Amino acid sequence: MNLDFSKRIVCGAPSIGRTGYLFMQNGKNVIGMPFCAEHLDGAGVVFANPVFENEEALRVFKEKYPGKYAKYVRGKQIIFLRKEAES
Repeated sequence: MNLDFSKRIVCGAPSIGRTGYLFMQNGKNVIGMPFCAEHLDGAGVVFANPVFENEEALRVFKEKYPGKYAKYVRGKQIIFLRKEAES
């Protein structure tokens, strides 16, 4: 997976900081997702932490870490880098 950190996670505005992490469908993590000024305060509060590579990554995370899912994801806005899993 080739990550492009020039794009901000939520809206594409310039990044002012990085927080949280990306959970990928293969179970690996990448630390430090870029957020703009408007959305940085919502990271982990309004938005789920981690950010997910795709819907398959969410499924894997929920299965492997049900406690973390309940605490950090459930009821929050989930951010996906892409909607579909790569073949």
